[in-house]
Amino acid sequence: MTSEQQEQQSYHVGTDTPVSLKTIVKQCFPDGSITIRKLKKKVEDGMLVAWDIDGELLTSRAQVERMLDKCRAKPNRHDCGSANHDAQSQVEALKRGSTSSFATVAKLARDAAVMNAQQLKRSSRNSSSKDT
Repeated sequence: MTSEQQEQQSYHVGTDTPVSLKTIVKQCFPDGSITIRKLKKKVEDGMLVAWDIDGELLTSRAQVERMLDKCRAKPNRHDCGSANHDAQSQVEALKRGSTSSFATVAKLARDAAVMNAQQLKRSSRNSSSKDT
């Protein structure tokens, strides 16, 4: 083993160790889905913290993880009962007096109940056998 190999072997790269963007791409995105160019764009946008040392951008795996948290995709507005949540929010606003129409409150309450029922139907599985 050469002295260079021994030195590399003894050098430990932790999650907070600054390394080049090229190294980060290899470590964190080995499938090539994220490139150096894309990481530089994230640095410019303020989404990725990096250090510029003599023209070389360095960052750490911990900073990449923080960036990924910031970039987490938002669920579709119509998923997970968000429409039901919107209806409930509107009912609460009406209760606080932003609008006083009883018909509006009743319609929103009915819509919320229908959405709840539809969501329960979709999420429940058939528990009876085909023969019954």
